[in-house]
Amino acid sequence: MPNISATRGLMLTTEEFQCLKIAQRYQRRLSWVGVLSIYRIFWPHLINRIQWSTDWWRFFSQSLILLVLWPVLMFIGLFEYLMVLIRFPQKFISTFRYHSSLRSPGEKSLVGINNAFSVLVDLPRDYYIRCMDEWIGALYGEDVLAKKSFSLYVLQAKGRNNNASKAESTFNSNMRSDLVVARQSLSVELGHYLLDKPAKK
Repeated sequence: MPNISATRGLMLTTEEFQCLKIAQRYQRRLSWVGVLSIYRIFWPHLINRIQWSTDWWRFFSQSLILLVLWPVLMFIGLFEYLMVLIRFPQKFISTFRYHSSLRSPGEKSLVGINNAFSVLVDLPRDYYIRCMDEWIGALYGEDVLAKKSFSLYVLQAKGRNNNASKAESTFNSNMRSDLVVARQSLSVELGHYLLDKPAKK
């Protein structure tokens, strides 16, 4: 029988509680990233959205406009950074609490625990992939993780999506995210983390 503990009304196994702590740790890292990104004052996110022209004269015009608007952009960057600092204490402390929308996983699988802890895995892509890899290690063991890592399945799903889009010659807006495809296929292969054990090869 699995060890089950009640945490703020949540009935979680030891492994599920470990996954909860892993997700909270990545939320804390994300909070610190915002505080440490002081360079955003001088290089706001808005600049990354600029579509630079390949024509030299248009590129020159864009650069000149950007230079003129630089003081305004720095003010916007400073305002955004100050808002991050103001929100940081509350956001950081909240990563030690249990969100009211959290629930015990109904389906004891990778998809099931992802859905149950969805509020905690709203993370940037690279953080999410690393978090899922740690979840697999916690739920199924490090031996399984070595053979069936989420990061590997994401690469495979991304490759299939790229091949499909090239074959159609157009981008298919209905094409599922490689993260979703990887998560669902891996969840099926790994099965029930309390009962099923993937066959060793």
